[in-house]
Amino acid sequence: MMDDSFRTDLIDNDAPEILPPYEDGVFKSLLTRPEANPVLRSVASAVLRMPVKEVTVLPGELAIETYNEKQTLFDVSCLVDDDRQIVLEMQASAMEHDSIGNNYINLKSRCGYYLAKRHCVQVGRGVEYPGMLDTYLATFTGFTIFPGYNEIVYDFAFHNTTVGDLGIGLGIVFIDLTNSKLLLGKEPGDLSLLEKWSAFFAGANKRTYWGLLEKICNETEEVRMASDLLQSISRDQIERDKYIRRCVAERDRLYSIAIQARKVSTAFAEGEAKGEARGRAEGEAAGEARGRAEGEAAGEARGKAEAARQFAISAIMSGLKTEDITRITGMTEAQVDELRSRIV
Repeated sequence: MMDDSFRTDLIDNDAPEILPPYEDGVFKSLLTRPEANPVLRSVASAVLRMPVKEVTVLPGELAIETYNEKQTLFDVSCLVDDDRQIVLEMQASAMEHDSIGNNYINLKSRCGYYLAKRHCVQVGRGVEYPGMLDTYLATFTGFTIFPGYNEIVYDFAFHNTTVGDLGIGLGIVFIDLTNSKLLLGKEPGDLSLLEKWSAFFAGANKRTYWGLLEKICNETEEVRMASDLLQSISRDQIERDKYIRRCVAERDRLYSIAIQARKVSTAFAEGEAKGEARGRAEGEAAGEARGRAEGEAAGEARGKAEAARQFAISAIMSGLKTEDITRITGMTEAQVDELRSRIV
């Protein structure tokens, strides 16, 4: 489940004193400003787990126009040492229709698609197959996509336990920022470079992380540079205005979903009332206490079940998560997922 603290920045119209580095636009600014190249180089090195000498930001494949184009808007695509390319992105909140119940399949499928797309576009530029650059995608997430595991970094690549690597440089790395809290209390010397960056992106705007980050900044120059740059971005009124506009757009989207949920919640309550009334009428008509009790129970159950089903259908179409729907309706995750499979 997503750490609620990752979206508290959406509540107020005023930007916080320190902008959250896990917010998409702030994340991109931290990596793509001209003075941020050492920061970008260090993050790329952390993801690839190898020294990086030079990194160059590549132009996006699609036009960047609006905040609604979230899937491609804030990706940072880079050429690393002229022999591989890496895409860095931030997903602070789950994609629409994604949840623990469906194993976040939309996010994982999208990551696979964009990794393949970024890799295959080289052929369209005239590159022969043997000359294609290795391609990697690193996704920082503000929600837990592998529940039950307490890791921060999850690597996926072409590998066979018998013959080893396939020789094709393709890989996806998920960095779960919600688990960065497990780093609190540790010393910087015990952390990998990617864990240090995870702590920065997860908590540079949160007091609980400041003690650890102060130690990290004293040991790792690039993280200190990122911290200084975040302070500079947070004082830049233009950047703050952009941040507020992005937050308002996201808040409006969530508000629209909430309004729809409220409407179907009202229908849910009305369905319960009708079911109870029908059950009572059926029971009274039987003329016996047992018939009344059974009729009330049966009618109420039918009303609740149908109201829950209708609510779940509307909620799924509105983008609510499976766990939220089960909490409101009392349905099981399996029942909600079965409905979702028919709708989506």
